[in-house]
Amino acid sequence: MLLPRRLSGSEAHELGLVDSATTSGCALDAALADAHIMASGLPLALAGIKAMFTMWPRDPREVLDREVELQAKLFD
Repeated sequence: MLLPRRLSGSEAHELGLVDSATTSGCALDAALADAHIMASGLPLALAGIKAMFTMWPRDPREVLDREVELQAKLFD
């Protein structure tokens, strides 16, 4: 029977289990910086979703075109 072992931060990063690793004692600062980046994009995403619903086109292909445009803006 194999017992689980702890992975180091660098091992977890190499395996793709985490996006980034930080030095000891800096995790909170790194998490807050990531949260700030994510939160700054949220208003754009919500505005795009609202626009999709308030200007709903009749043609389903146009809906897909608008969604592609919105996603492209958000990824930029």
